[in-house]
Amino acid sequence: MTREQVETEMAQYRNIFTVVRLLDAAQVGGEESVNSCCSCYSYWGKNTPRRNCISRQVLEDHRQRTKLEYRGSEVFQVTAVYREVDGVPCIMELVQKLDAETLIDPENGDRLIDSITSYHTKLYHDALTDSYNRRYFEDVLKDKTDPAGVAVLDLDDFKLINDTYGHQAGDMALRTCVDVVRACIRKSDVLIRYGGDEFLLVLPGIGRAAFLAKLDRIREQLHAAGVPGYSRLQLSSSIGGVITQPGETVEQVIGHLEEQADVAAYIKTLDFPVDIVSCEYHTAYSNPELVNQLHAMGIQAAFWTVDTQDAVRSLLPLGPDCIVTNRPDRVREWVNEEIKK
Repeated sequence: MTREQVETEMAQYRNIFTVVRLLDAAQVGGEESVNSCCSCYSYWGKNTPRRNCISRQVLEDHRQRTKLEYRGSEVFQVTAVYREVDGVPCIMELVQKLDAETLIDPENGDRLIDSITSYHTKLYHDALTDSYNRRYFEDVLKDKTDPAGVAVLDLDDFKLINDTYGHQAGDMALRTCVDVVRACIRKSDVLIRYGGDEFLLVLPGIGRAAFLAKLDRIREQLHAAGVPGYSRLQLSSSIGGVITQPGETVEQVIGHLEEQADVAAYIKTLDFPVDIVSCEYHTAYSNPELVNQLHAMGIQAAFWTVDTQDAVRSLLPLGPDCIVTNRPDRVREWVNEEIKK
C-alpha cells in the first residue's frame, strides 16, 4: 500500500475506533523511530515493550490479533493489523475504549464487530458478485510473494451476452460465474473481480498438477452451469494460470499472463505462414494448451530461456519442440532425467 492509501483507510477506521495509529518496527520494538519520537508502549504509560505485545507478534507472522489492554481503570480493545507502507513493514493499531455499557451488554460488542465487518465488506468486496474487488488486489495482494497458483479467467463473449440478453443477464452471468468458481476452490483461495468480466484467482500453496486440474474443473463446471432466468444462455470461459516462481509477486505474474495470454489467437490473424513460434517459457505456464493449439495448426513451439531444473521439470510435460538455454549440457542432463522418470 502507498502512504496515501493507508491514510485513507485510517480515516475510515477513525469513524469506528477511539484511536487509530500506524507504527513502524522501531516504534513497536522500542528503538528510536524514524517516524515518531513516541514508542508504541508509551501510550499505555509503560517505559518498556509489553511482554504480551500483539503488534510485535503481528510483525513477525502477519496474522491479525486482538487483545484487551488496561490503562488505569480504563479498558481498551486493541487490534493489530499488518500493513506494508511503501515497502516498509508497519502495524496499524485499532484501539477501542470499552465503557461499562459495552462490557456489560454483549450486544454493543457485537455492534462494534458488525461495524468493522461492514466496513471491510464495503471496502474490499465487489457489490455485484460479492467476490473481492480490484482494491483488495491493490491494497493487500499484489506484492505477495508466497508460493501460489495464479490464474486469470475471462467470460467468453460477455459483450454479446449484454447485447443479446440485456445487462441484467450479464449481471446474472457474472454472479453465476462467481458461484461456480467458489464451489470449485478452497476457503483459503482468493477470487477477485479484476475487471468487467475478468477474474483473478490466487490459490496459495497448490502444486502444479492440482492447479491445472483445478482450472480444468472450473472451465468444465462453467460450461455446464445454467444462468438462472436465462435457460438459453450457456457460459464458457478462457482461463490460464501459472505457478509463481520464488520471489515473484502476484502483480508480476499477472503481467506475464496479460502480455502472453493468447499467442495462438494472434497467429491466426497473420497473413503469412508460420512454421515455428518462439516464446518466453512462462507463456506455456500461463496457457497450458498453447503447445497443443500450435501443433493443431502445424506449428512447432520453442521456449526460452530455460536455465533451471525447475523450469525444465515444469515445461517438459507440456510438449515443447525446442528449448533455448544458456546451459545446454546441464539442461540436456535434466531433460534425460525427466524422460527416465
